[in-house]
Amino acid sequence: MEGTNDDNIEKATQNFVFPVPSLLEDDRIKLIPFNIPKHAQTVFTHTRDDPYAYAHLSFGPYDAVDGYEKLIKGLEEDETVFIFAILLKEKDVEDPEGMLIGTMAYCGANVEDRSIEISLVQIFPRYRRRGFAVDAGRLLLDYALTPAAEGGLGVVRVEWHASAANLGSIAVAERLGFERYGVVRYERFLKGGKERGKLFYKMNLQLLALTLLGSLNLASAACPSNAYSTTWTGGGCNFYGPNGVASCINLCKDQSSGRKCCSTVETSVERSGCLLGMSICRCTCQRRY
Repeated sequence: MEGTNDDNIEKATQNFVFPVPSLLEDDRIKLIPFNIPKHAQTVFTHTRDDPYAYAHLSFGPYDAVDGYEKLIKGLEEDETVFIFAILLKEKDVEDPEGMLIGTMAYCGANVEDRSIEISLVQIFPRYRRRGFAVDAGRLLLDYALTPAAEGGLGVVRVEWHASAANLGSIAVAERLGFERYGVVRYERFLKGGKERGKLFYKMNLQLLALTLLGSLNLASAACPSNAYSTTWTGGGCNFYGPNGVASCINLCKDQSSGRKCCSTVETSVERSGCLLGMSICRCTCQRRY
């Protein structure tokens, strides 16, 4: 399963109903269980003067770190919630564990219904608009939908809820492939009496298969050398560049495990790997100069 280092898994609890690993990672970031003594002060420092950090939430901001710690302690007592620290992998970071750049969490975990929500997304200001929320969301989505027999949570439905005014959260959900299925108007009132609607997104195995495999061709070909950028899944690419339209056939090959995995071939691939063992790949190809 992509993103999990099985050799270093220690089941962290945080009073959570599902077992989760002590580490999920890709080539840019890693997710570890949130640790109040180690991480709370940093989160507080980076969010206390950030007008966006709590703009779409009914709690915060906090005048002192104690208030933030109280919030996290309360969440950790909830067995349906598990909070992760998002760490950036950089060679020049003083802490060998990585640089803390935000948080993300599983919420609303339901073992009987095998469902879960990805929520509580916080990315510090200087690291926004760089794809880190998408990276973290993809790791949690992948791990949640991977069968329990293969080391994942084995859920069949993952949700993402976003404020109707939170364009950043909506963009991340849609980049991850979530499908919008509902809107609740006047879902809650924020501080100052401002009402907020909520958008509901879902992802399940059937939707994932239909979305990623429905009309894709599994032939092999290299991306054009003038490609601006592309993200492909399963067997096709969608390009986003100056001209808006181009096409590319996915670079997949059978591995000994029988899965279809992404292959770098002659392209410049940022990240690749299997998702759910369902012949689905998710890669990013950058322009080659």
